[in-house]
Amino acid sequence: MKKVFTYAEADKALSSSGTVTFCADSKTRRLLVGVMTTIIALLVLGSVLGEIARLGFGRGSVFGLVRLFGLGQEANVPTWYSSAALLFASLLTCLIALLPISEVRRQSKRWWALAAVIALMSLDETALLHEGIPYFVALSVLSPEEEVWYIDYAWVPLGTVVLGLLVWWFLPLWRSFPSGFRYRFGLAAAVFFAGALGLEFLEAAWASQFDTETFGYSALWTVQETLELSGVALLILAFFDYLSMNGFRAKLTVEPN
Repeated sequence: MKKVFTYAEADKALSSSGTVTFCADSKTRRLLVGVMTTIIALLVLGSVLGEIARLGFGRGSVFGLVRLFGLGQEANVPTWYSSAALLFASLLTCLIALLPISEVRRQSKRWWALAAVIALMSLDETALLHEGIPYFVALSVLSPEEEVWYIDYAWVPLGTVVLGLLVWWFLPLWRSFPSGFRYRFGLAAAVFFAGALGLEFLEAAWASQFDTETFGYSALWTVQETLELSGVALLILAFFDYLSMNGFRAKLTVEPN
């Protein structure tokens, strides 16, 4: 006979104390890899199909789906995922900063600073901070009367300088990493910035010489955004494995009323 779960029993279950434990284990890692891989693949596929519809068949809307899933667009599904992934990476960085191990304790300030930088990058995905100020300056100083192709890339030189300063300041932190983690962190950063800055230079070169409403230009920014998404995914996995390597466990305890 099927047991009926009464309101009284439910209230009793909720009022009793309990503990939920999270471990950075292999099962959770496989789930994380599967989810991120699937999401990135679907986002790239959706964007490519949208570009084929837009450039190949002159269908620039398709019920708004082209803009909604376009990797080169702003304030849409890929932007939301990218911002969320960076925020998750920032959270993992905070958890690492709390680890009671000597190599982390010695560089605690830089770990917290790294978490803040990644969180700021998450904000930038939606607020477009990296484009706003340089765009305004370039539009006001370089071309006050009309917008030309180089206005959209005015932030790239400044971004390169800022990146160089960040690399210099975080170098002691990178040197404190175990050798395996040092390589994986460097790989994730290289993949991300190959898209975020490297492909931007190629896009600027293309925009200065050719029409931007072509499959060639579309392919450039598709690769750029894919590299950025992949770089963040690699960073998340590196941070997750670092937590796993150091036996990270988190407990959430619910106390009775």
